[in-house]
Amino acid sequence: MKKRKGMILPLLALVMLALMLTKGTLAYFTARDASEGSVPVKLRWETELHEELEGNDKHLVVTNTGEVPVIVRVRIFASGVIESIDDVDGMWKSDPDGWWYYDGILAPGRSTGELYVKLKDALPGTETHVTVVHESERVIYKTNDELLRPDGWNRVPGEKEDET
Repeated sequence: MKKRKGMILPLLALVMLALMLTKGTLAYFTARDASEGSVPVKLRWETELHEELEGNDKHLVVTNTGEVPVIVRVRIFASGVIESIDDVDGMWKSDPDGWWYYDGILAPGRSTGELYVKLKDALPGTETHVTVVHESERVIYKTNDELLRPDGWNRVPGEKEDET
């Protein structure tokens, strides 16, 4: 009997301690707070390609018509021979993958500099067609100053060229 009496007090202390800890834990899991208001999150991006024809040649500019900053690239296909592609403002970078990457971030409402596509004169009686594909991706940062490169893109603005 004496052993039981000696065990009751420590057991009772352990139960009391467990109850005290449980009350705090239950309070932690049942605490609530209400909030009001909202913050708009803009995730949409859209761009428009503006093409101005000058004979067989084309002047290309891309405009960000969306709500978030974007990066842009274009690819040019021609049924004839492309004589040259001139970067009018020095912001377009050609890449071996066939794309021209704009080396800047386009804020909403802003446009790229001009890219001028000059074609060799077509043979008499033939037409030359130029098709331009443009892509844009919203800007996502990997770190504070480094952009995340979208899948399939070989470069992003501000990235150093490989020195190989």
